[in-house]
Amino acid sequence: MPEGQVLQIAPILVIFFNRPNNLEQLLAVLAKENVRDLYFACDGPRNKTDETAIKACWDMVREKYPNLPSDRLISRQENLGCRLAVSDAITTFFSKVERGIILEDDCIPNHEFFKVLTEGLEHYSRNDLIFSISASNPFGNSKYIRQSYLSIYPQIWGWATWSNRWSLYIRDFSDGREIIGEMLQKNPSGMSAVGRWKFQSIWNRILRLSGSGLIDTWDYSMLATMWRNGKFSLQLSGNYVKNIGFGTNATHTKRKPSWVPSEYWGNPDEFKSSLLPNAELDSWLSTNVYRCTLLEISKNIIKDFLKALRLRS
Repeated sequence: MPEGQVLQIAPILVIFFNRPNNLEQLLAVLAKENVRDLYFACDGPRNKTDETAIKACWDMVREKYPNLPSDRLISRQENLGCRLAVSDAITTFFSKVERGIILEDDCIPNHEFFKVLTEGLEHYSRNDLIFSISASNPFGNSKYIRQSYLSIYPQIWGWATWSNRWSLYIRDFSDGREIIGEMLQKNPSGMSAVGRWKFQSIWNRILRLSGSGLIDTWDYSMLATMWRNGKFSLQLSGNYVKNIGFGTNATHTKRKPSWVPSEYWGNPDEFKSSLLPNAELDSWLSTNVYRCTLLEISKNIIKDFLKALRLRS
């Protein structure tokens, strides 16, 4: 950025649901950082409890931002589910902006978060290899990475991308097996034969289920989009987000995994290093975050067997 020019924070989409306590904490951070270029999105209620909680959330948003145009408030009357509601909200967001940051209500950023992601969006706007930028560091304090790298895995607890990248997103798909095969050919990552088998076994199943809508989440479709198009996520070396969403009210993350970082840290040289893949770190993610393990494969075999029995009975 030219010297003396003030950084204009990128537009931000805040996605929330039925947790007003979480949203209140996030809104407090946005107010403290004086972030104003905001969009908000929420799915519709599943029941009366949701209806009450969602109304409390929208009341907070309208109280904090009374002059926000109505086209920046993406509200659903009926419940679409995580997969449809979130992906549609992001698509709507990127129909209005060329670049942007996405924050869910359980992702609490620090002071550096907005500046770092905005700088990343500017710095790599023409680097078509990069699909997204991840500001949450999944390696925790025990696996500190010293420089950002190109990862095959997008982390979505505070992330950013561009409208021309998101335009590639395909929510419903049936080419998961082909995507995985091509991705492994392009990015063999030094996997052993056993490692490749575990990777394929886990991801063939995940992409088959998510591509057909049998897993109520949108982000596996984003991962498939990246792999299909030979793109990467820029994994930052700092950690600029804490996730407070673990618990019984969470949609997917009921218990906090051991690898989730509990503190913030930054790196002033985030965008000064060479951008390269890191097979070792992605292998760690495959095993520890995405559970490409024999135990998980065994569990999946049992799940599929029991499901087949139920269908026969």
